[in-house]
Amino acid sequence: MDNLVTKEWGEFKLDEEARVNFFQYVKWGEGEISLDIFEDVFEHLSTPEISALLDRLSWFQNEAQLVIKQAWVNEDADLLFYLECEQELLEEVEPEVIWSQEAVLDKMALSGAFLAVDQHEQVVITLDFSIGNEISDQILAVKFDADGKQLGIAHES
Repeated sequence: MDNLVTKEWGEFKLDEEARVNFFQYVKWGEGEISLDIFEDVFEHLSTPEISALLDRLSWFQNEAQLVIKQAWVNEDADLLFYLECEQELLEEVEPEVIWSQEAVLDKMALSGAFLAVDQHEQVVITLDFSIGNEISDQILAVKFDADGKQLGIAHES
Protein backbone atom coordinates (compact mmCIF):
# COMPACT_ATOMS: atom_id res chain seq x y z
CA MET A 1 0.00 0.00 0.00
CA ASP A 2 1.44 3.36 -1.03
CA ASN A 3 1.88 6.09 1.55
CA LEU A 4 1.47 9.80 0.86
CA VAL A 5 4.87 11.45 0.53
CA THR A 6 5.04 15.24 0.50
CA LYS A 7 7.84 17.76 0.35
CA GLU A 8 6.28 19.87 3.12
CA TRP A 9 5.35 17.20 5.69
CA GLY A 10 7.22 14.08 4.70
CA GLU A 11 5.43 10.75 4.72
CA PHE A 12 1.91 10.00 5.92
CA LYS A 13 1.35 6.31 6.59
CA LEU A 14 -1.86 5.10 4.99
CA ASP A 15 -3.55 2.10 6.51
CA GLU A 16 -7.15 1.20 5.66
CA GLU A 17 -8.50 3.48 8.40
CA ALA A 18 -6.48 6.47 7.13
CA ARG A 19 -7.84 5.93 3.61
CA VAL A 20 -11.38 6.07 4.97
CA ASN A 21 -10.88 8.98 7.36
CA PHE A 22 -7.67 10.91 6.59
CA PHE A 23 -7.48 13.92 8.89
CA GLN A 24 -4.33 15.55 10.22
CA TYR A 25 -3.28 18.85 11.72
CA VAL A 26 -0.11 19.88 9.94
CA LYS A 27 2.34 22.74 10.36
CA TRP A 28 1.73 25.56 7.90
CA GLY A 29 3.64 28.79 8.16
CA GLU A 30 3.61 29.91 11.78
CA GLY A 31 0.62 27.81 12.72
CA GLU A 32 -1.32 24.70 11.84
CA ILE A 33 -4.01 23.84 9.34
CA SER A 34 -6.32 20.88 9.12
CA LEU A 35 -5.71 18.56 6.20
CA ASP A 36 -8.60 16.32 5.23
CA ILE A 37 -8.76 13.86 2.35
CA PHE A 38 -12.09 12.17 1.77
CA GLU A 39 -12.19 8.45 0.99
CA ASP A 40 -13.48 8.92 -2.55
CA VAL A 41 -10.31 10.82 -3.50
CA PHE A 42 -8.30 7.63 -2.93
CA GLU A 43 -10.66 5.89 -5.36
CA HIS A 44 -10.09 8.53 -8.07
CA LEU A 45 -6.38 9.34 -7.72
CA SER A 46 -3.25 7.38 -6.96
CA THR A 47 -1.32 8.28 -3.82
CA PRO A 48 1.47 9.92 -5.92
CA GLU A 49 -1.18 12.10 -7.60
CA ILE A 50 -2.62 13.07 -4.21
CA SER A 51 0.89 13.79 -2.93
CA ALA A 52 1.50 16.04 -5.96
CA LEU A 53 -1.69 18.00 -5.20
CA LEU A 54 -0.60 18.45 -1.59
CA ASP A 55 2.79 19.67 -2.79
CA ARG A 56 0.97 22.40 -4.75
CA LEU A 57 -0.80 23.74 -1.66
CA SER A 58 1.26 26.96 -1.63
CA TRP A 59 0.25 27.61 -5.23
CA PHE A 60 -3.42 26.97 -4.43
CA GLN A 61 -3.17 29.28 -1.41
CA ASN A 62 -1.68 32.08 -3.51
CA GLU A 63 -4.38 31.63 -6.16
CA ALA A 64 -7.09 31.63 -3.50
CA GLN A 65 -5.78 34.90 -2.10
CA LEU A 66 -5.97 36.40 -5.60
CA VAL A 67 -9.54 35.11 -5.90
CA ILE A 68 -10.43 36.74 -2.57
CA LYS A 69 -8.86 40.05 -3.62
CA GLN A 70 -10.78 39.97 -6.89
CA ALA A 71 -13.99 39.15 -5.01
CA TRP A 72 -13.32 42.21 -2.83
CA VAL A 73 -12.91 44.42 -5.91
CA ASN A 74 -16.09 42.93 -7.44
CA GLU A 75 -17.98 43.33 -4.14
CA ASP A 76 -18.90 39.64 -4.08
CA ALA A 77 -21.95 39.14 -1.84
CA ASP A 78 -20.61 36.01 -0.07
CA LEU A 79 -17.31 37.69 0.72
CA LEU A 80 -18.93 40.91 1.92
CA PHE A 81 -21.35 39.00 4.17
CA TYR A 82 -18.48 36.97 5.62
CA LEU A 83 -16.44 40.13 6.28
CA GLU A 84 -19.42 41.87 7.90
CA CYS A 85 -20.06 38.94 10.25
CA GLU A 86 -16.42 38.61 11.21
CA GLN A 87 -16.02 42.37 11.64
CA GLU A 88 -18.85 42.36 14.20
CA LEU A 89 -17.23 39.47 16.11
CA LEU A 90 -13.83 41.12 16.13
CA GLU A 91 -15.33 44.39 17.37
CA GLU A 92 -16.78 42.46 20.32
CA VAL A 93 -13.61 40.48 21.03
CA GLU A 94 -11.12 43.29 20.45
CA PRO A 95 -13.03 46.55 20.99
CA GLU A 96 -9.81 48.54 21.36
CA VAL A 97 -9.09 47.95 17.64
CA ILE A 98 -10.95 49.72 14.85
CA TRP A 99 -12.01 46.87 12.57
CA SER A 100 -12.68 47.64 8.94
CA GLN A 101 -13.56 44.98 6.40
CA GLU A 102 -10.09 45.42 4.91
CA ALA A 103 -8.58 44.75 8.35
CA VAL A 104 -10.62 41.54 8.53
CA LEU A 105 -9.28 40.57 5.10
CA ASP A 106 -5.75 41.10 6.40
CA LYS A 107 -6.44 38.93 9.46
CA MET A 108 -7.74 35.98 7.44
CA ALA A 109 -5.40 33.01 7.21
CA LEU A 110 -5.50 29.54 5.74
CA SER A 111 -7.05 27.22 8.31
CA GLY A 112 -7.77 24.06 6.33
CA ALA A 113 -7.33 22.20 3.07
CA PHE A 114 -9.74 19.51 1.90
CA LEU A 115 -9.68 17.13 -1.03
CA ALA A 116 -12.96 15.57 -2.11
CA VAL A 117 -14.81 14.37 -5.19
CA ASP A 118 -17.85 16.38 -6.25
CA GLN A 119 -21.12 15.28 -7.87
CA HIS A 120 -19.46 15.53 -11.31
CA GLU A 121 -16.78 13.02 -10.26
CA GLN A 122 -14.02 15.64 -10.30
CA VAL A 123 -11.48 16.10 -7.54
CA VAL A 124 -12.00 19.39 -5.72
CA ILE A 125 -9.50 21.19 -3.51
CA THR A 126 -11.15 23.46 -0.95
CA LEU A 127 -9.12 25.98 1.01
CA ASP A 128 -10.70 27.36 4.15
CA PHE A 129 -9.73 30.81 5.39
CA SER A 130 -10.70 32.15 8.80
CA ILE A 131 -9.89 34.83 11.34
CA GLY A 132 -9.12 32.15 13.91
CA ASN A 133 -11.06 29.25 15.42
CA GLU A 134 -10.81 30.84 18.86
CA ILE A 135 -12.86 33.78 17.57
CA SER A 136 -15.22 32.30 15.00
CA ASP A 137 -16.24 29.05 13.35
CA GLN A 138 -17.09 30.89 10.13
CA ILE A 139 -14.90 30.27 7.08
CA LEU A 140 -14.47 31.59 3.60
CA ALA A 141 -13.99 28.60 1.31
CA VAL A 142 -12.30 28.87 -2.08
CA LYS A 143 -12.62 25.81 -4.33
CA PHE A 144 -10.51 24.64 -7.25
CA ASP A 145 -10.41 21.60 -9.47
CA ALA A 146 -7.24 19.50 -9.56
CA ASP A 147 -5.98 21.49 -12.57
CA GLY A 148 -6.18 24.75 -10.61
CA LYS A 149 -9.34 26.16 -12.18
CA GLN A 150 -11.34 28.19 -9.67
CA LEU A 151 -14.75 26.65 -8.98
CA GLY A 152 -16.17 29.08 -6.45
CA ILE A 153 -16.01 31.07 -3.26
CA ALA A 154 -18.46 30.67 -0.39
CA HIS A 155 -19.11 31.76 3.18
CA GLU A 156 -19.59 28.64 5.32
CA SER A 157 -19.74 27.62 8.95
